[in-house]
Amino acid sequence: MKRFGRTSGAQGPSHPVKDEKDLIRKIEVIAARGAEIPGLLTGIGDDCAVYSLGPDRYGLFTTDISIENQHFLLSKSTPRDIGYKAMVSNISDISAMGGHPLLAFVSLGIPEAMSEESVLGLYEGMTAAASSCGCAISGGDLSKSEVLVLNIALYGEKNGESPLKRSGARPGDSIFVTGTLGSSMAGLDVILERTAFNPMIHPVLLDRHNCPPVRSGMVENILNTFKPTSMIDISDGLLSDLGHICCSSKTGFVIEAESIPVLPELTAHCRNIHADPAVYALNSGEEYELLFTSNEKDAQAEGISRIGTVTETGYILLKDGNKIEVVNPRGFDHFRKG
Repeated sequence: MKRFGRTSGAQGPSHPVKDEKDLIRKIEVIAARGAEIPGLLTGIGDDCAVYSLGPDRYGLFTTDISIENQHFLLSKSTPRDIGYKAMVSNISDISAMGGHPLLAFVSLGIPEAMSEESVLGLYEGMTAAASSCGCAISGGDLSKSEVLVLNIALYGEKNGESPLKRSGARPGDSIFVTGTLGSSMAGLDVILERTAFNPMIHPVLLDRHNCPPVRSGMVENILNTFKPTSMIDISDGLLSDLGHICCSSKTGFVIEAESIPVLPELTAHCRNIHADPAVYALNSGEEYELLFTSNEKDAQAEGISRIGTVTETGYILLKDGNKIEVVNPRGFDHFRKG
């Protein structure tokens, strides 16, 4: 009789997952063995999958998961803030490809102890973020789970030129960033009570961590004014995400630390804890600002700062008159210890 289910000893030795990016590369190899889909222009490896819908029209697909105690603490953040931030993380992926979000699909794993009011609070936050850029929650799924699990899949479109990729940066391009950086990491300091609460500065930092800005409204101006060659959203940290661009583009970078925009509240926070604001600006994840490269070196726009230059090779940070080599810039890795 043929039996179905697990086989014994057929899959070789078992190895624990140690490196997120290495695991993604291996998954990409397996996925490449699947069906070839006509019209699929970009699959695993960028902010969104890109599908051709016809001449000068492209569909963008992205998804992101948030898990209690891994991405957020229910005891420290409101359900509305958790939902809002989860939606923003998906919207920023669509924005990073130069597109506009349209439809969101939400799947929830709901713990037994969670109230109906809290679940509805999640949807209040997600709806607020989505509606701010013309996107609508259009379906999803609900299930019971041990901890709160929130997964959002988002569909958007880009018309005209092809969606932006990470691989388009060229030596000589300028590096630009929207908004300010570092505040999300400082907000996490406050949430985890790494410092005494300061009512003059910490509410601003908490707000930037819990409710990051939606930058979808800046995309059209970026496309028209800067004609970007590559773009990514800052989810893992400036150094790490710029490293993604340079790895995909086979280039390097020079970053000017003093040019990275930060809030005065971040400077005050770092002064109080004897820390360097540049460390926060370079490494803070979950900022969801847009980081892009452009050969329009003299282009300017409100809320956008030039912070460096794309080079042939090497990762260099200029700080306090010193040239510092950045070795293997990496951001947060779910599976790396330490």
